Amino acid sequence: MTKRKNKASIQDQNLNNGLTDDQLRQLFFSKCIDRDHLGEWIKKFWGANLPKTTVSRYSNCNPLDSVWDVYNHAIYLKKGMDVLYISTRGGGKTLGAAITESALMFHDRRGAVHIGAIEKQAKRAYSYFQTFLQKNKSILMPLVEKSVIEKTSLIVDNELVTLECLPATMSALNGPHEACVVMDELDTLSPEGLIAYKQINGIPVKHRLTGAPPIKIGISTRKSAYGLVQKQMDSAVKQGRSIKMWNQIDLMEKCYPVRHGTEEVTIYTDQSTMTHISAEHFEKLANEKRADYVPHLATEGCINCALFSVCLGDAKKQDPEMTVDSSTLILSIEDVITKVKGADVDWVLAELMCMKPSMEGIVFKEFDRTRHLADYNAMWKVLTNNESKDPVSELMFVKELHRRKVPIYGGIDWGWTAPSTFVAIAVDERDNAYILRSFGVTKTNDPTFIQIIKTRFHKFYRIQTYYPDNANGSGIDLMKTEGLPVAKVDKSENLGVQVIKRLMKIPGTSEIKLLIAKDTNDMLIYELERYHYETDTAGNSVDGKFAKEYDHCIDPCRYILTAVLGKTRFVVPHENGPTYDEMNPLRSADGSYHRAPTFHELAQENQIPIMVEESKPFNRADDDDEEGPSGFNWFF
Repeated sequence: MTKRKNKASIQDQNLNNGLTDDQLRQLFFSKCIDRDHLGEWIKKFWGANLPKTTVSRYSNCNPLDSVWDVYNHAIYLKKGMDVLYISTRGGGKTLGAAITESALMFHDRRGAVHIGAIEKQAKRAYSYFQTFLQKNKSILMPLVEKSVIEKTSLIVDNELVTLECLPATMSALNGPHEACVVMDELDTLSPEGLIAYKQINGIPVKHRLTGAPPIKIGISTRKSAYGLVQKQMDSAVKQGRSIKMWNQIDLMEKCYPVRHGTEEVTIYTDQSTMTHISAEHFEKLANEKRADYVPHLATEGCINCALFSVCLGDAKKQDPEMTVDSSTLILSIEDVITKVKGADVDWVLAELMCMKPSMEGIVFKEFDRTRHLADYNAMWKVLTNNESKDPVSELMFVKELHRRKVPIYGGIDWGWTAPSTFVAIAVDERDNAYILRSFGVTKTNDPTFIQIIKTRFHKFYRIQTYYPDNANGSGIDLMKTEGLPVAKVDKSENLGVQVIKRLMKIPGTSEIKLLIAKDTNDMLIYELERYHYETDTAGNSVDGKFAKEYDHCIDPCRYILTAVLGKTRFVVPHENGPTYDEMNPLRSADGSYHRAPTFHELAQENQIPIMVEESKPFNRADDDDEEGPSGFNWFF
């Protein structure tokens, strides 16, 4: 009870402009006892009213919570932190970080290094801190030992405490060591900045006075699927990093009943296109179109709002005290609508709403989890043109492929630090490609990797032809020694990519020819969503030049599909359309394939000797997994 009274008296004094310098000094250096107290301290000494309500269902933080979270860990919990704060453009990230650094300097005597992805970002953080110094000059100027563009040093309770604001360059990051480091706008690092970023791990050190663990903070908007922010998110669990987000809905004024109404209705949304429709409209849609929409309970006024697909009615939860007049971070609903209208949907969902990474620079924009990932029942229906009444396992589906004499091919990419990878793909007589499995292991020599392929996968899938990367001649010789049939690979990246893109969506139609087994292709799925074009020094994508990352399973897919379907003119089946027999012969006069070649045709064209060996059924003694070959997937 005493603590609460003390806090109340401090807050009352905070609002009183008739304080003496001694009283101001006491308030300034007094530690904040909870989040609300910290909010009042920020209002008084920074003149900032940070939003404190997490409004959107897609968020797990807000500006004031982000400051309190670090403050509480450093001062009360005495714990280290590795946290990444992601927020909308103009979401107060740099401001919040500068406030956090100042609070730790004066309440914990903890120095900090604020690293801007570019020099302009570093200067921005510095300008925030200088404004703070000027606002409180009667308290702080007597404490200043040094204040230049890159470093401010002050004497706090007889100890030297320093804040450095530096650009992300090798020379700038070579010297500083402090107990708090902030990396500002991770996704805009230049190529030099990405190299310098590796230096950051050497900057945070234990608190030199208390021995408390260091605090590492990243702040950024959400941009590309292959940038540093996404990599930090992907590795968060493994590296013990917290991910906190807030978006534009959290920084928007409250929506009142006069706007959203009171009558409960169901509204259907397609977030990928930021569209929403009424229940009546939904009922008129064809079944295939309905699959794009998700129902949400709302009130009748929401149907007329351009933000409903991302707000979903959450704006009514905003703190009514948070208005455009009370906080510089808050926008009106109309201002947010203006921001969104006419803007690219991909940009809005990534950089304003933080709901997904941007597709900018991604190669396989055609890839759609809802369409291309399939269970074995869905694959069975495409293969047989009939639905199975019973659940279909991998083993059942592979046996059906064998029964129908559908060839299964293996693609291989060699590695060591990067993974050695194997992909199994079946291609039926209608040129439907079924990616059955992707697999990879690191730091495994070629003989061991080949034995893994032979014992775990070769017999089970009855691989008819392997397409390994030609670069490893000794590995290919080992495969031949082990009796694995090998064909030459066309490594043309652009051709292989175009074949995969055609399979994902036949040009001019909505037809797809590629299905990926969703339970056995984690590694491939991960890569398909991140495989991207190279970027120039300005960070812009260079079409036609593919980045050498996220391609470990994609390359084997290219090898197979270029060989088997590289010249195929896909036939889209339809009622009364051509049958398989009508598609013969194999090639037309210009050399184009009419259909996927059989194993014997491929062997003849590539001069591969055929070893006649009776196919053996899958032996459970060789593998305990009743659904198929066992093993482990390699993940990033």
